[in-house]
Amino acid sequence: MPAFLPGICCYIDVSTSPDLPSNLSTDSGIGIFIVNNQVHPVQTIYIKAAMKETSSVLMAEAAALALAATVAKHLDLHQVSFLSDNQQLVNFLNNANPDDLPDWRIKFYAQTYINLSNEAAHTVHRIKRD
Repeated sequence: MPAFLPGICCYIDVSTSPDLPSNLSTDSGIGIFIVNNQVHPVQTIYIKAAMKETSSVLMAEAAALALAATVAKHLDLHQVSFLSDNQQLVNFLNNANPDDLPDWRIKFYAQTYINLSNEAAHTVHRIKRD
């Protein structure tokens, strides 16, 4: 439950076509919503971005997470709870075993998040789509 997580919460979500055959790509929409309840009044930041040539929903989610972690770094936010509805991505990042990479095309984005989260003690959690 996001309401019970302490500190800063960052919701990420993407909008893309369903997974396509590996040789096709599509554009994706990325949404990032940061809620910083450690300050008064509570700060909220909404970021709307686009990604060209996404090969899968997993790739778009990984890119959104990497972007959100990069934004958090530049805003000097620490201990952010990132919330995603992509179970496969969350499982991989919580295990942090590079041999279990679900798709090699997300390697850059996953490694970007891992590097930034190690520096700032971020965590990633799964939330239900609804």
